[in-house]
Formats: sequence, structure tokens, C-alpha cells
Amino acid sequence: MLTTQIIKAFSISLLGTMVMGCSTSQPKSFNINALPLTTTEMKHRSVLMEAYDNWKGVPYLYGGQTRQGVDCSALVQTFFKQNFAYHLPRTTRTQSKVGHSITPFDKKEVGDLLFFKITRKSRHVGIYIGHQQFIHASQSKGVIISRLDNPYWSNKLWQIRRVSISVSATD
Repeated sequence: MLTTQIIKAFSISLLGTMVMGCSTSQPKSFNINALPLTTTEMKHRSVLMEAYDNWKGVPYLYGGQTRQGVDCSALVQTFFKQNFAYHLPRTTRTQSKVGHSITPFDKKEVGDLLFFKITRKSRHVGIYIGHQQFIHASQSKGVIISRLDNPYWSNKLWQIRRVSISVSATD
């Protein structure tokens, strides 16, 4: 009988501690030092998000270059050509050699190209849109926005490259 009362008291105490702890904790992704986007980055993000709205959910197709199916490098190439009048090469391999490398990685800006080493021989590319997010063509989900701070992606980030893009003042 005494043992049951002790276990009940301990359980209630433990539950109270867990509830109290939850009320004061902050989400893992919260970063008090996160810098706001610059005016240029906000313009680039707006353009990229509008393009994303037109491509969201398009299925992944290796070698695909249309809304019927697209791969990661074709998506990036299309976004840059249609929205920034910037001609990127067609493949992830050749795209990974354009512009200039950004290091350290925390200096990335909206519009930067994010390159990932998925396997020893497989590479992937996406476009950084700020707030630890990027647009890409996922093999399993099609064109989506993913979080760069997701352990899967953060552990595979290989390089960041920047090319000179601009949005005209009349856009």
C-alpha cells in the first residue's frame, strides 16, 4: 500500500516537472541571432517563391526539364533563366563550378546554390531562400521546400556557390 502511494506521488511529481519544463523551453530551430533578410534578399526570395508556386509538387524525373517531370539541376537552371536571366549549365556537376564558393557556410544568401553529396557519386542542388530553407526537386516528393537545418541535409551539405543575379527595379 505504501509502495503504491510512493509510486503515485513520484509519478505526479515527474509529470509536474515535465509540464513545467515544456512551458519554458524554446524550439530547437529558434535562433535569437538570426539576421533579417536584406532588401535585395527579400526581392530575390519573393521572385523565387513566386516561381516555386508554379512548380510546387511537380514530380521528380531524372533528366526531366518540364512541369511533367524535372530533376534538381534542371529546376535550378530553369529558375535562374526565367527569373534572373542567368544561364546556368545543365548538370549539377557543371553547376557546382560556376560563380564563387561561399565559406563559411553561415554567410549564405538568398539565391545561393546549395550542393549536397548524397552518396559517394551522387550530387544534389537546390536554391537557398533564407530562413534555413531551400527549394529543390526531391526524388521522393517532387519540387518542395526543405529545411537546411534538418540533419539529413545539414550532414550532406558539400558547398555553397554564389552567382551574380539581380531583380530589376521594375519587377
